[in-house]
Amino acid sequence: MAQLLCNFVSYSLRRSVDIAVILPTVSSCDFDLEQPPCHTPVCKYPVLYLLHGYGNDYKSWLRYTSAERYAEEKRIAMVLCNAENMCYMNAGTENKYYDFIAKELPEFICGNFPVSSNPRDTYIAGASMGGYGTLVHALTRPSEICAAGAFSPAVEIGSDTNLIGGSLNCLNLHSILETCRSQQTKLPKLFMCCGQKDFLYDSVAAFHLELEEKGYSHCWDNPPEFEHEWRYWDLKLEQFLDWIPRTDPYAQMPVHKI
Repeated sequence: MAQLLCNFVSYSLRRSVDIAVILPTVSSCDFDLEQPPCHTPVCKYPVLYLLHGYGNDYKSWLRYTSAERYAEEKRIAMVLCNAENMCYMNAGTENKYYDFIAKELPEFICGNFPVSSNPRDTYIAGASMGGYGTLVHALTRPSEICAAGAFSPAVEIGSDTNLIGGSLNCLNLHSILETCRSQQTKLPKLFMCCGQKDFLYDSVAAFHLELEEKGYSHCWDNPPEFEHEWRYWDLKLEQFLDWIPRTDPYAQMPVHKI
């Protein structure tokens, strides 16, 4: 696998930014195969954009989960970026994080790496604040995303002004969902989970029920033993990658165990 740490100038954020890109590539397991190793991919990779939580940064998914191993085994690219504590929303002229995630980051990734820009190959997931960002993007631009994973999402960020994001004019997920329902919008496939010991559990479980009431089927996981913790999100990340619908050529290949 290849872990690429990139720095580039963002026109949405008006400054240089750091991101990490994980690409499935040659590993030591390939040395003794009958087919000689090659660094040229057979086609463009599907891609998962991974969003971090409040107080974290793009490296959190690398530090606390096996994201890099999963990317190699599942043959999927992963992109990790910073959003500071801005909830993946636009804030003023120099912190347009919604625009960065929705337009500029995919433009940069697909323009510079062997990564597919096809919505059928595009996935997004995040934990906590990143789970909120995941749901915002899945509900507001559903035609651009195949599937979304919200791990212990902070679903009330845009509803309660006392929570983080209150000064950012964050979008209200309940209002967005109602608009989707009234307009009969087809949403990406949704995967949502939260441990029952999590301090966000009641709000996440309520949103799960709201999705059901509005007729949006989705995967829901709520084990009794987990809190708001990386141990759980690591397990769910692997499960999410096994669950997502894939039509890319790599999906037909055996799991690349390392």
